[in-house]
Amino acid sequence: MNKLPSLSLLTKEQVQQIHKAALKLLAETGIHLPHAEAQRLLHKAGATEDKDGRFLFPPAMVEDAIAKAPSRVPWYNQTGDKEFPLEVDRVYFGPGSDSLYVIDRKTEQIRQTVLQDVIDNVRVVEALSQFDFIMSMGLPADVEPDKQYIAVFREMLIHSTKPIIATSTCLADLEGPYEMAKLVAGGEDKFRKKPLFTTYIEPESPLKYGGDIVDRLWFCSEKGIPTMGVPSPNLGGGGPVTMEGALVQGAAESLAALVILQLKFPKAGFIFGANCAATDMRTAIVCYGSPECAISTAAYADMGRFYNLPSWGMVGCTDAQQVDAQAGEEAFQSILFALQSGATLAHDVGFLAYGSLYDARFLILNDEMIARARHMWRPLQLTEENLALQTIDDVARASIKGEGPTIYLKHPHTAKHFRDSLYLAPSFIERRTIDLRKPSETLLERLGEKVEEILAADVEATIPDNLVNKLRAL
Repeated sequence: MNKLPSLSLLTKEQVQQIHKAALKLLAETGIHLPHAEAQRLLHKAGATEDKDGRFLFPPAMVEDAIAKAPSRVPWYNQTGDKEFPLEVDRVYFGPGSDSLYVIDRKTEQIRQTVLQDVIDNVRVVEALSQFDFIMSMGLPADVEPDKQYIAVFREMLIHSTKPIIATSTCLADLEGPYEMAKLVAGGEDKFRKKPLFTTYIEPESPLKYGGDIVDRLWFCSEKGIPTMGVPSPNLGGGGPVTMEGALVQGAAESLAALVILQLKFPKAGFIFGANCAATDMRTAIVCYGSPECAISTAAYADMGRFYNLPSWGMVGCTDAQQVDAQAGEEAFQSILFALQSGATLAHDVGFLAYGSLYDARFLILNDEMIARARHMWRPLQLTEENLALQTIDDVARASIKGEGPTIYLKHPHTAKHFRDSLYLAPSFIERRTIDLRKPSETLLERLGEKVEEILAADVEATIPDNLVNKLRAL
């Protein structure tokens, strides 16, 4: 994906103010870190411990970690023939991960996710051109809990060629996928050169880094897996209710992960950012479709640009429990805002019901909305051909004479450029003339037909059969 022009939500002064506040928070409040080796390395690096046992980071330690972090993190598709470099002002879109429920395509009822739902959704996303990477979109209830993350990772490898973002709850959830990824990549060295998956690891807000978090961060860096510490200081929940306070806390928590990462692996690939959605004051639900979610994604993109680090964001999601006008409005606002702000990894596309529900039809609609947003935000090319002065002259004169290309539809310039110039809507977008004799299908019906069309195609693994067998054995 080419780099795009970006807008800034924060001024340079505001970025610097948030950065200084995050440094102050790490220096005076610090983090809770019950991990013996990390504590030893922090002491050695110059951190101190206060009376409550919290580890305080000198500002210079944090600044040094930012300076050492690579500005460009390699990331590849599963065949290794296409790179998706993670860096400032490149924007990649992909779905979310651990939803517990789906809308059944046959009954229209909400039910628990099973492994076949994961496979179906992965196949749908694989067929959609605007999705750059893949996530599992579900935790299958028909798989033993300690094997869920490994099982969904396996199906993403078998049914998709796109780069993967994996999730985990413990070290074992990463060890299995890493062994699988090595098989697909062709070995440890080839994986390290062309990592096909990255992962995000969530510290607990506010400012708590459990031992398993440290172990997973270090495991990723040791194996060459790009990673990030993505806290969730949601406004009024895991963080202050003010956007300004939540941004400071999230920045501090993410930078703390970077410092911990570099205690053992100074040049490890790292993605900066946090999740800052609003907490609904009536229900305590974390609102994925809230304006605050889109705002924080843009703000962290600005902070990432300041640090020269790729950034993380939540987009294309909604709190609606069905594909309706609310779902479309909430999803599109964040898609367009993420594209304009230059957020690098824009995940959670297609989430319904505040991250707990998937409907394959919403994936189709989001694919169209991403295409629409990319068309809207592409830079204009003011070439002689596009300015079309000669074409205007031709039509203006012909329209008076009554001969030749009297309208632009008849001019060769239109036939030559309309595919590149116009947004060509997919077939499920309504653009037909009114026909009173033939009632139109609903959008939901047309989206459903597209899903069934994709899934009706022959199921073919995206990797050789011998690798599929080895993955299933693992």
